Amino acid sequence: KTFQLETMYPAGPFKWLPQKEGYEKAKRLLTPAVRFALDEIWAGPPMTFQRRMVELTAEQKEHMRKLKSELQLIVKSGQAITAMNESAARQKLIQLSLGAVYDGDHVAHIVDASPRYKELEDIIEGTQRKVVIFVPITSVVHLVVKYLRAAWKKKGLPWTCDFINGEVDAKKDRPRIIQKFASEPDFKAIVVDPGVTAHGINEFVVADTAIWMGCTDKAELWVQGNARIRRPGQQYPSTCFQLVSNKLEEEIFTRLENNTSLQGIMLQAIREGKF
Repeated sequence: KTFQLETMYPAGPFKWLPQKEGYEKAKRLLTPAVRFALDEIWAGPPMTFQRRMVELTAEQKEHMRKLKSELQLIVKSGQAITAMNESAARQKLIQLSLGAVYDGDHVAHIVDASPRYKELEDIIEGTQRKVVIFVPITSVVHLVVKYLRAAWKKKGLPWTCDFINGEVDAKKDRPRIIQKFASEPDFKAIVVDPGVTAHGINEFVVADTAIWMGCTDKAELWVQGNARIRRPGQQYPSTCFQLVSNKLEEEIFTRLENNTSLQGIMLQAIREGKF
């Protein structure tokens, strides 16, 4: 707390911002520091990236048209699109792409996104080993699990899947599910929220495939999520699949890959006709 008061100031009841010299004070405390990139200390098999385009349904297109119109009205009126407003719009885009949109009361409304789910199914069936599926929206985690279980049952496949998100008890249930995924041959895929699984899990090295059902807007979760699979202990070349349905989603993934800010991406997309 003392360090916080020396380097930051309260900008609201739950928000703290750096003081003028805050970064320099933190830098002095953390210097000297040594950091090694993974490839400097581990000559493991590589991870390749594949981007798969999926069609938007008519329902998705209509909702995205309305979202685009709302943003265009703000721009034409001369109002500034604040970071908070842009973040909300970006989240809405991700929700629409994945097939579940939250209203003001945080109730999820299902939107047809069947081509994305079919592509997910096809990718999994083309893999030889286990799969980790990153889904950044809680309600979609459940939709993916339900879809895969029904599809595999219909095809007579022996595979099973389970999920981990914020609803799953961290001390009791998460370790049990992770252990089953690592040890049971027919446990084909695990569907996870990157917000709760991007750190501290080593057992995902049994998988050689990561599928991002949709993009996250947090670069740290993107990097650390993929690092759950490509890390010491991984014996096989791994693949990361990105499912995208429009140019804006592509741009988000590109910025995540390059570790660049997402700030202004919605406004830029409108100006360049990418959204």
